[in-house]
Amino acid sequence: MMNNKKALVILDGERPSEITLKKYWEMADFRICADGAAGICVDHNLAPDLILGDFDSITPDIKTFFSSCQFIHIPDQETTDGEKAIQYCRDNDFEEILILGALGKRSDHGLYNLGLLKKFKSCKQKIVLYSEEEEVFLIGEEHVFEEIPGTRISMMPIFGPVINVTTCGFLYPINSRDLELGVFSSISNEIKDRPASVSFSSGELLILKERLIEKLQ
Repeated sequence: MMNNKKALVILDGERPSEITLKKYWEMADFRICADGAAGICVDHNLAPDLILGDFDSITPDIKTFFSSCQFIHIPDQETTDGEKAIQYCRDNDFEEILILGALGKRSDHGLYNLGLLKKFKSCKQKIVLYSEEEEVFLIGEEHVFEEIPGTRISMMPIFGPVINVTTCGFLYPINSRDLELGVFSSISNEIKDRPASVSFSSGELLILKERLIEKLQ
């Protein structure tokens, strides 16, 4: 798997539109469905490279439909199918993991999946959650944004305080200020100049970035 750089993981949360699904499907070198999410591929007549999970949601009809696909049964009940899929990608050295269906549908699953960004945070692999409106990822150091002016960016300190946050190129600047959930966060900020950036002394920021360019296309 060393030559495969991007893996697409489809989870059984809010279903992506056909446009979104096919966009990231074509970007990926390898495609994985986690358990019941295989039903999404059935609806769009797309065959993943792998279906894995504890198989408590997948139906016999779906197994028959994808009889030529690879299946990996992982009965472990202490991890979610999303964790199993991400761990598979890490074990097989994918450089980037694109995830659809991690958000929406159920709040508990959505919050848990946000926590997976921290659990699997690595300098070697980039993990991004995509919804119809935005992309979500975690940063632990300075980050540069190349998006066009007008793109909405939110910065959430959901895993604890983030110290000495400073932004450059944003409509609403932050200058050496600490961010803490329930105290102060940067919600719906907006890129004013390109490139824009954020830096901080310690902590981790959840970035929620609007997919503005795709909306304009």
